[in-house]
Amino acid sequence: MIRTLIVDDEYLIRYSIRHLVDWNALGYEIIGEAENGPDALTQIRSLHPDLVLLDINLPLMDGIEVCRQLKELHIPTEVLILTGYDDFKYIQSCLRLGVLNYVVKPLEEKELTEALLKAKQTISIKKNLLPYSGAAPMSPKTDETLQSLYENINQLLSRSSRPLYLSLGEIDYLNREASSSGAQSVRIRSALDAVERFSRSQTFPLLCSKKNNQLVLCLAAELEAVRQTIPALQKYLQAQLGLSVSFGLSAVPLSAGQMGKCLEIAQEALSKKFHGETMPFFAVSEGIAQNTWPQPIR
Repeated sequence: MIRTLIVDDEYLIRYSIRHLVDWNALGYEIIGEAENGPDALTQIRSLHPDLVLLDINLPLMDGIEVCRQLKELHIPTEVLILTGYDDFKYIQSCLRLGVLNYVVKPLEEKELTEALLKAKQTISIKKNLLPYSGAAPMSPKTDETLQSLYENINQLLSRSSRPLYLSLGEIDYLNREASSSGAQSVRIRSALDAVERFSRSQTFPLLCSKKNNQLVLCLAAELEAVRQTIPALQKYLQAQLGLSVSFGLSAVPLSAGQMGKCLEIAQEALSKKFHGETMPFFAVSEGIAQNTWPQPIR
């Protein structure tokens, strides 16, 4: 069983967490609760939990400081952050401290279950509970991934008569920082969530998905609007999450078979960025002005 400590200053939230999911069925055991930062550190030292569900906003010592001390003390406990929508500006600090993932409050059964199942994989491997077969982890086949992306584009085209553009986004320091795969996953998920919120304020359709550790945007708008929207999105990601995200812009393919080529073009545009830059980079691939696909793909 994965030993779990719940840390939140509100009793009702701790109570709801205890009863929101079937912990035993998921392979978890709740071993204690804490209502502030110092109490959390004391219990972590004494109980040695495998996982801590940690609220960011705590009295006496906030969740960020708790994570910082866990890192400084080299305590191997994994942390699942509990955060509200208004706390996304603090997520970046937690990411740099190696948190495993985060869940947005108010908590829902499905989201918490998914987060716990993902955490279980990481923790089980650390505890050597899973046998090692020597095989590489399973990952989606490239053509299946591209087919899925293309189907999303096709759905977007069926709802819009505007031209479409594809943009590939990359968090600038994601591959250069010495960070865990869990922290990288949280960064990507945070960016996806932020893009979804950003898209609600736009006057044209904007879809976002991910491929490996990159964002894939599909924008149904005139080229000039796209040129204005991507820098606005970069500023939004910087302000909301503290993330510098560079983008390369390409055409959208007419068929699933052309998806790989368009991603290569977007990647080529993206590769022109200067890796030492702290400001996000935006490049447009050559010949993109000719990209006009006004009719839905058949």
